[in-house]
Amino acid sequence: MARPTTPLPESIGRFTIQEVLGRGGMGEVYKAFDPALQRTVAVKTVRPDIDRPEYLDRMMREAQACARLSHPNIVTVYEAGQSDGVVFIAMEYLQGRNLSDVLDSKALTFEDKIKILAKVLEALHHAHGLDVVHRDIKPSNIHLGSDGTIKLMDFGLARVLVADTLTASGNVLGTPHYASPEQLKGEPVDRRTDIYSTGVMAYEMLSGRRPFEPDNESLSSVILKVIQQPAAPMDTEMSRMLPEIEQIVSRAMSKAPGDRFPSADDMRQALINFLESSRARISAIESSGGSTVWEPKSIPAQELSSLFPPAESRRLWWAGGAAAAVVIGALTAALSWQTGAPETMRADANAAPSVAAPASSESAPASSPAAVTATPAAETKRAASVAADSKPAAGTAAPPAPVAAPAPPKERDAIELFAANDAIVSPGLRFRLIQAGPDDAAVDVDPSKEFQTGDRIRFAFESNIDGYLYVAQQGTSGNWTVLFPNPEINGGRNAVKRFQDYQVPDDNFFRMDPPAGVERIFVFLSREPLAALPGFDRPVQSFERGSPALITELRNSIQSRDLVFAKDSAKSKTPQATYVVNKAEVGKAVTASFDLKHK
Repeated sequence: MARPTTPLPESIGRFTIQEVLGRGGMGEVYKAFDPALQRTVAVKTVRPDIDRPEYLDRMMREAQACARLSHPNIVTVYEAGQSDGVVFIAMEYLQGRNLSDVLDSKALTFEDKIKILAKVLEALHHAHGLDVVHRDIKPSNIHLGSDGTIKLMDFGLARVLVADTLTASGNVLGTPHYASPEQLKGEPVDRRTDIYSTGVMAYEMLSGRRPFEPDNESLSSVILKVIQQPAAPMDTEMSRMLPEIEQIVSRAMSKAPGDRFPSADDMRQALINFLESSRARISAIESSGGSTVWEPKSIPAQELSSLFPPAESRRLWWAGGAAAAVVIGALTAALSWQTGAPETMRADANAAPSVAAPASSESAPASSPAAVTATPAAETKRAASVAADSKPAAGTAAPPAPVAAPAPPKERDAIELFAANDAIVSPGLRFRLIQAGPDDAAVDVDPSKEFQTGDRIRFAFESNIDGYLYVAQQGTSGNWTVLFPNPEINGGRNAVKRFQDYQVPDDNFFRMDPPAGVERIFVFLSREPLAALPGFDRPVQSFERGSPALITELRNSIQSRDLVFAKDSAKSKTPQATYVVNKAEVGKAVTASFDLKHK
């Protein structure tokens, strides 16, 4: 049910109210007239029914922050006070539109956008010089005046630099899409949090989309992405032709504050230097009809290598896994365990210890990136024949020999990426399914096979990074149980070592018991520790109930387009392993689901 509209007051303090400019969750903004100074002002109020101290404190904090700032690109506050129980701020009345609306109209040129960003950074440099951090930089808080002026507004979250955090009443303040990682984690912030938010705003202005779209994702999913996931490249013709702007925006949006520009003025100067050195190229791109905003493309993954050189291809990590939209589907079985263990899973009490020794933590998979193949001999012969048939007639100049196009770089599969020795290894997971054979010999089998009642299996997981592993099983009732971390494996911790085999259960098997069906196993591997996962701050003591909400958020935190899947050949002598790798060059996590069928 909508809240009833507040009647228009005749006056607030000495200010005569003329009309409503806007309404929000906290209160209203009015156009008003100041009879004492004979000028039009904007009066911002807190709703009369709100008497919570934190809201009133926020309003007064905004007034105090703005009052100490005097800059042509910051809205001016004239007065703050309370009248007949109404808390208000009287400030400069601005005519024009906010940046968010202007961006929607697509009326700004590329150079206009750079100049707007420079003005915002000028305002921030002034505020930071007085130890005021805005903490809510976003397009709707930037006003473009009808006379061309740029004004930074709404210092409602601003504070003088003290050892505080961004939490209030248990909630993180700020707009998640634009808030810095440290801001969303409730950690102390400094001037560099505004630089991050300006970087996000620059990304949106220059690419036409926000870095962590789509907008319909849940709030917690956005927060998880901002904290953990690098933004995809802007991928516009302008950013591809002028990589300097991509570098500036990426640096401003660095997850670690120390990797960002040290000051707002440093970022402003970088943008100005870029603009001054690139005007001719910007004009040429715009005049040729080049796209200055991101446009979705449908490019087969196998064509990427011919469209971009190797380094560029790696940067376009968001497109590299287009063929991986098919999820490998999950380890599923009508499996049973002892009391208190995963639903429908039962340890085989009569099973002998496995004869398969766990892989050494020092041994890496034997597979390695394959070299680019040379042109086949038949192709070379055919090319020579064509050249001979096309010799020019006597007395005519021979045409220049065609320059052979370089062979396109080979697109590495998940197995090669898993064992790559790149400076930054893409997180990858190697999964094996092990079945108890005759005399309980451990045999690697393909997860796609159909199992029979009585079959005994276990899982093996191997990471190509030092990280944190989480494995959960969904029973036929829909409930989730955490399989890893396990009280009997790795001391109950979720930290795993690179290229070390972790078998679940350890030295035992699950037995396939009735009823037949399909179960699901969800696997999440993270480069960074997550406090939300069990086994991080304390060892687990028993099988824990999995959180469906957490599993959903972890699954949604990684796009399937970023993932590359592969399987060992059934004819190879290697174990029948399945690989999933996050192709994002600086990706921090990988996720997969698996299905296992039981007849």
